[in-house]
Amino acid sequence: MKYINELREGNRMSGVYLCKHKQSAVTKNGKQYENVILQDRTGTIDAKIWDPNSMGIDEFEALDYVDISGDITVFNGALQVSIKRARKAGEGEYNPADYLPTSRYDIDTMYQELLSWIGTVKNQYLSAILTYYFIQDQETVKRFRMSSAAKSVHHGFVGGLLEHTLSVTRFCDFMAKSYGILNRDLLITAGILACITVIGFLFLQLDFARYNIIMFYMLGVLLTALTTSGYSCGVFGSIASVALYNFFLTEPRLTFHAYDPGYQITFVLMLTSAIVTCTLTTRLKDQAKMSAQAAFRTKVLFDTSQLLQKATNEDEILSLTAAQLTKLLNRNLIVYPEQDGSLGQGQIFNTVKESSRLSFDSAPERSAAEWCFANKKRSGASTDYCTDAKGLYLAIRTGSGVFGVIGIDLSEKPLDAFENSVLLSILGEGALAIENRRNALEKERATMQAQNEQLRANLLRTISHDLRTPLTSISGNASNLLSNAETLDAETRTKICTDIFDDAQWLIGLVENLLSITRIEDGRMNLQISPQLMDEVVEEALRHISRKSKEHIIITTYSDEILLADMDARLIMQVIINLVDNAIKYTQKGSRINISAYAKNSNIVVDVSDDGPGIPDQNKAQVFEMFFTGQNQIADSHRSLGLGLALCRTILAAHKGTLTLRDNEPHGCIFSFELPKSEVSIHE
Repeated sequence: MKYINELREGNRMSGVYLCKHKQSAVTKNGKQYENVILQDRTGTIDAKIWDPNSMGIDEFEALDYVDISGDITVFNGALQVSIKRARKAGEGEYNPADYLPTSRYDIDTMYQELLSWIGTVKNQYLSAILTYYFIQDQETVKRFRMSSAAKSVHHGFVGGLLEHTLSVTRFCDFMAKSYGILNRDLLITAGILACITVIGFLFLQLDFARYNIIMFYMLGVLLTALTTSGYSCGVFGSIASVALYNFFLTEPRLTFHAYDPGYQITFVLMLTSAIVTCTLTTRLKDQAKMSAQAAFRTKVLFDTSQLLQKATNEDEILSLTAAQLTKLLNRNLIVYPEQDGSLGQGQIFNTVKESSRLSFDSAPERSAAEWCFANKKRSGASTDYCTDAKGLYLAIRTGSGVFGVIGIDLSEKPLDAFENSVLLSILGEGALAIENRRNALEKERATMQAQNEQLRANLLRTISHDLRTPLTSISGNASNLLSNAETLDAETRTKICTDIFDDAQWLIGLVENLLSITRIEDGRMNLQISPQLMDEVVEEALRHISRKSKEHIIITTYSDEILLADMDARLIMQVIINLVDNAIKYTQKGSRINISAYAKNSNIVVDVSDDGPGIPDQNKAQVFEMFFTGQNQIADSHRSLGLGLALCRTILAAHKGTLTLRDNEPHGCIFSFELPKSEVSIHE
């Protein structure tokens, strides 16, 4: 999609835009059309739908996001869009930030800062509420991040609400630090009771029944118990409610006396009901807290399991485990991986400011980690072992062994029961993931070893079977020469020697291919990469091809530009020789074999084509596999082990090149490979 300010006359407009305005109109000829104004974050543009009833125009309204296709024209000096196709875009096809003014600050950065503020809330009940709405409820999070604080003047842009909330949060933090003498919970309690008292006065002025006022005080006690921690504030609120009701709202006013003796019973019942309400509410809040913790633990463990399943190695598993623990505990961590039976170098994950960080490099901390690794038990702070350490060290282990040690900074406060429970569960998940990874690698190695053994057996069986014919031919012809040399005429001796030579050359080529494949796949072949002219490499390769090439028409074609590529010339010659020999083997005498080289983008391309019978479609996917020979009859009567194309692919892969196969018209096939073009530096 192009932004509106990038559009020019003659351009084709295609993409999703916001329909700011839509209105039906009629031309001078009485034909109906639609006036549309499209918008993105760079501006607006006038658009016309000249045929609203056409098949390509779907229904949409103003303020919809619309997928538009049309042509850009100029009318009265201004750009205009003639819409040819339009449909209402679905959710997920667009980002609102591309169509509306956006905060000058990065939304992701602001959101992460707000999450860090939420992490500092000590009241667990309020923390659970904030965690649910701003972390767990993804729909609320999405809307909150994208909403404005107001329609126009005050933060009226995408991310405005987030920016405003963050500013207020910073201000509240500043005030709390400036007036540290204030108890937050007591302040909330006093505020609620003051509001209830004001409402009580209002009810008296309106001649409302006194039991309504009492119900409001009970509501105040309930709200106090919900928003504060422990029983103390709730009990205080209950006593204060009775005292305030007696002092302000019973006769005589502004005293703690009551003319009506029945008020004494009312006060006792009111106090008892308030305390019972406070107790039940606190218990319910604690249960809700425990339920929220259980749900949070389940979510953390689920997320951890999902992340660990995507990890590709042990280092990534340890890093993900530490990251999840850092997110959960909001503490500094260090992870020591197991390396060859000992404890490796630790990786630190910091979350708090530098001044309060624990130095994991000190001798007591390292000793505690070493002891934990050796004894498979927790050590350090809050344990009976290595008590000089200020960090808690736990082994990442299963029944099969220890995979590492994780250290947690406990210098400020110990872990509570909930944190300890989730900690052990996440460590268990990490250890199990590492064990599964090692088991999978061991199984993969066993499978690979079995495949190699099978490949070796197939190779020996194939070689022993397929080499029998040329060896028998060489032995038979040599024996014939030895026994009948004097009786054979010159032509017969020449033919026998030629057959021996051809069979020997075939065996030499086979051995060379086998050795090359083995060296490359074992990583024992060092490539000698240097810039080489492709036409010179091709010509040199043609001088080493089979003697049978004289029975075919070989044509070379090169482009006019310099074809310089980075390669190991010896190996690329072997590729060309194998491709040409392959064409000779599978085509009849007199066939045409074309070799062409040319530049394509940043690569040098070489095509080897023939006019033979070609390769059936069902065999094309297998021609590059070792020992695959297909069903075609070999024209030179020799057996083929199916190693040539496999070797070519392996050599080109080592050069970061490709080898492809396609059909030649009207018949035959074309083998094509590409190599990176070499950069030519000219020094003047």
